[in-house]
Amino acid sequence: MAFTPAPQSRRPSPSAPVPAPFLTAHRPNDVPAPAPLLTPHPPMTPRPGAPPAAGRRSACDPARVTDIELLSDRMRRFADARDWGRFHDPKSVLLALVGEVGELAELFQWLPAEQARDLARDQPLRTRAGEEMADVLLYLVLLADVLNIDLGAAALAKMDDSEHRFPPDQVTGRAPVRDQRP
Repeated sequence: MAFTPAPQSRRPSPSAPVPAPFLTAHRPNDVPAPAPLLTPHPPMTPRPGAPPAAGRRSACDPARVTDIELLSDRMRRFADARDWGRFHDPKSVLLALVGEVGELAELFQWLPAEQARDLARDQPLRTRAGEEMADVLLYLVLLADVLNIDLGAAALAKMDDSEHRFPPDQVTGRAPVRDQRP
């Protein structure tokens, strides 16, 4: 995971150490685990031509879905207990998020595209990809919290917009073309 330095102007003193990012190794008894989301969305339909979903969990299994707000609350408690919230300005969190996306991309950078999915099913890539994806998710949820954006509602609104802009009867089997928005 990338180190998230605090902005110089927000440090208590030039000699004070910069705290480690809030996404350090998790301790089992640190904070209680979040409860599952109780209102799942409808199941997703597999893409045409997508490989079989062997081992893939249902998108609507409430026992496997984490509520974003519970995750955000847990992260806030974690940061508050360490007095790291003062370092979580939007720019710093966004840069940390970009760094984590870079670490995830690095895992796949030189893999042949046609083999990447199969290679990611095996260790150690599967574990490493999961760790980096978790870091990306946590920083994204933190950024939404810092900016006071309901990430779940924003994602659902984005899906509604995409479903409207890309009707299946007009785009199936074709890559979408980015529209020109004002």
